[in-house]
Amino acid sequence: SASPLIVNATFVNNTATESGPALYQGTYKADEPHGNDPTIINSIVWGNTVETFGSSAIYNWAESSPNISYSIVEGGYLGEGNLDVDPLFNDAANGDYTLATGSPAINAGSSDDMLLSTDIDGLTRIDGYDLGAFESGTTADTIASAEEVQALLADLMAADESGEVAEAPSDGEGVENAGDAWAGLVMQTEAESFAIPSNVIFVNATNSSGPGDGASWETAYPTVQEGIDAVSALGGEVWIAAGTYSVPDSTDRSSSITLQEYVALYGGFSGTETSRDERNPDTNTTILSGDIGVAGDATDNAYHVVTGASYAILDGLTISDGYADGEGMHRHGGGLINYIGVNSLMIDDVTFSNNYAFEGGAIYSFYFGYVVIDNSLFDSNSADYGGAIYSNVAANSLVDNTVFSNNYAKYRGGAGVLDYGAGGTFNNSIFDSNTTDGKGGAVWTDTRASQVDYTTATFDNCTFNDNSAQFYGGAVHNYNLTIMTIMNSSFSDNSAERGAAIG
Repeated sequence: SASPLIVNATFVNNTATESGPALYQGTYKADEPHGNDPTIINSIVWGNTVETFGSSAIYNWAESSPNISYSIVEGGYLGEGNLDVDPLFNDAANGDYTLATGSPAINAGSSDDMLLSTDIDGLTRIDGYDLGAFESGTTADTIASAEEVQALLADLMAADESGEVAEAPSDGEGVENAGDAWAGLVMQTEAESFAIPSNVIFVNATNSSGPGDGASWETAYPTVQEGIDAVSALGGEVWIAAGTYSVPDSTDRSSSITLQEYVALYGGFSGTETSRDERNPDTNTTILSGDIGVAGDATDNAYHVVTGASYAILDGLTISDGYADGEGMHRHGGGLINYIGVNSLMIDDVTFSNNYAFEGGAIYSFYFGYVVIDNSLFDSNSADYGGAIYSNVAANSLVDNTVFSNNYAKYRGGAGVLDYGAGGTFNNSIFDSNTTDGKGGAVWTDTRASQVDYTTATFDNCTFNDNSAQFYGGAVHNYNLTIMTIMNSSFSDNSAERGAAIG
């Protein structure tokens, strides 16, 4: 939970092996409402690279979310006054990062955030206020001492939300044990059994004859969320007729269809059935869609189509067109986000297609919990990390009889990523034609700094065909102490620079 203040800095020509050559926001304490949230003002982030493949200069782990404003950031970054343009250094090749005449960084800063009166060379900061460490068109002054800078920063960081400077705590006050967030927590290894109450609510998008009560097909609710809300108090089944159903608020990208405990969503009905056995999801396609705003424009879609819950069921549905390109939790799980301890969520006969996220294009599961996926299809989802699924911080899953095809990840895990003590068991499943520009054409695994346990991955009777990675592990890349078991499985026509099948 480190959140430094960074003002008038120039991050340039730095490299990292894996990620975050300029700024990397790391370990997250899950019992707190935020991760590492540095504030970066009037700065320049340019020309930083990752050795193994191109990547963003700023990597935000878990829910870490830098607040960047009035800065030049290569590749762009959300925030007031930010630019994605060449800062035009005078002679970057020879280490001269002063600003050339005509640089877009000149006079582009926020004078409200002019916290120091001089630049790195002791030159006076003047009206207009340049970005980065160097001020142009000014004269020398006395540079602030290290003690003055430290005192200023201490005052700023002690300020409370009202802007008043708070009194510094006495020695030892407020110090917490860094391990408290993980104390006593053990990764769940199987789903808990549960029963859905037998009461049924009906949903049909074509029912526009009047206000419904959901008690029959004739009086069905027109939206899925109305059906969920109607049974949320006691639990029950929501039967959904064929059609396309959007998130509750089509003007709010953060809106999603929100599951509740002991509620089951069943799709595949024509709208006349009297028992679940009569439905046919193959012919009565029931779509939960994140396509809001301009039709066909993914960039204004809902961040998540569905928000998961413990002891809930998704069955006979298609979940599509989520686009999680936001900040914090809104950059995870375009199709479905399982956030903090979602336990025993059952997913059966569900198709996830055309969803995008920074992590976990179709599904993102975070911080313990257990998800069961059976007889499902993940097709044409994409992400920077984990094209179809991303399991993080001891999130565990059991995947049976499922197909992962044509999913794409920019950096890691074309079909999936398991990270930070997560677990995944894949039985009788197919990974076909998944790709990444980085590592792990189908699956990438990591035990990154885990306080819980090693990441574990098991593949039994699985097929890996025609997956590809630009660097390591055309089918699977097993990285950094992950414990991986592969049994009775076949690998064919996979490709990578190193480890065509397994890296």
